[in-house]
Parts: sequence; structure tokens; C-alpha cells
Amino acid sequence: DFRNIYRTEEVTNFNLDNDIDHQSSSPYHKWQSTVERDIQTMMINVAAIIYGSMLMRADSWSHAIEHCVRIHNDVPNLNTRTTPNRLIDSTAYVNALYQYRYAFGDMICYGIPKELRGWKFDVRNELGLYLGDVQGVKGSCKVYQPYEHSVIIRADTAPINVSEAQLLHWYHRRMEVHQRTLPYKEVEDAVIDLMHINDAVDHKGTQTPSTEENTQRATDTLTTTMEFSDTEGDKTV
Repeated sequence: DFRNIYRTEEVTNFNLDNDIDHQSSSPYHKWQSTVERDIQTMMINVAAIIYGSMLMRADSWSHAIEHCVRIHNDVPNLNTRTTPNRLIDSTAYVNALYQYRYAFGDMICYGIPKELRGWKFDVRNELGLYLGDVQGVKGSCKVYQPYEHSVIIRADTAPINVSEAQLLHWYHRRMEVHQRTLPYKEVEDAVIDLMHINDAVDHKGTQTPSTEENTQRATDTLTTTMEFSDTEGDKTV
């Protein structure tokens, strides 16, 4: 890199004493450095992954870079014919049975333990996005939950072929199932508001009904068209 610190007298003397041939890249031409090219390639790939996903957030970039670095260190180098990790640790190896099974951002399915199900009829499996393997935990990976914006660790995962639009529809349906019943008062107020809007436009010059008359009309309409049940003393639809 063409920085002043690399061209100081101290660095120059150090290079001469250790027989180091130092070459700097041209100003504003960082691509001339092999390391810089690798970093830029990695950053561009991470940006493409994040922007190419409907559910991936910008704060997931750290997980993406960590995953890219691990793959880089576990892939054999063309010059050394071995992996960077194995150059440092001769016992390092990759177990393909449970490592790197998915691509970053892939949609995967995992089971929900019975202890974490809050409802008798709750779903037994959940969906999320793969963020990489967990080092030191066999068979586990990091999973991003888009609807909670959280990252969890899960094992026994499996790929699932659904689109992000289908996933959003599924989340919406789950929210509808757990939604509480609509209070009677909210329905009554909504019907009264609609009647006020209809009566505000009077083309024949007739007298506009009063608020009391509209309220009575709304109550009569709801009483004749809806069935009511009394739950804990409050009317609900």
C-alpha cells in the first residue's frame, strides 16, 4: 500500500536488514495489492448477498464476512496445495458431513422443542436463514429469524425450497391465527362511523339523522346480523 508509514526510514532500514524487497502500489490504486483485491472481492460478494435477499438486513454483514473468511481458510491454496488453517495447525480438517452444507442466506427448516411451544396447536418446525456454522459446536449452525431480527443456534436443520414471498405469507398467516377476537365495541364504532359518512351527503335535502339516531340504527343492525357471545363480561364478535 502507498502509505507514508511504509516509506519511513525505520521501515526502510528494517527491510534492508532482513533482505525484504518492498514494493508499494501506486497512489489510489489499491487493486494492485493482492490482499486488497481479495478484500474488495469479499466485500462485493457480501453486499450482493445482502441486497439480493428480501429478508436479509444490513447488520448481517458481520456474519457474512465471518462465513467468507472461514471458507477462505478451509479451501486449499493453489500455491501451497493445502489450506491456510492446516499451515498453522496440522490437525485442522473439514468434516463435510455437517460443515458448509448450505450457502450463506439459504432458507432452512429446524424443529421447535416442545418446551418452546407456547400453544398446543403451534407449529413444530420453524424457518430461518443460514448464517454459517458454529465453531466448536458439532452439527450446529447460526440461523437468522427475520420476523424477530434475532440469531439463534440450531442443529438438525434441513434445506427447504420456498420463496421469500411465501415465507412472508406464512408469517402473516401465523399472526392471524394467534390474533385475539375483535371486540364488539370496535365493530359498533366502525359501523357508526360509516353511517355518518353516508348521511353526510344528502342529495334530497332531507334532515340528517342525529348521532343518537345513528347509534340506535347501528346497534339494531349489528343485533340483527351478528351473533354475540359473552366472554368474561365483555361482548365480542
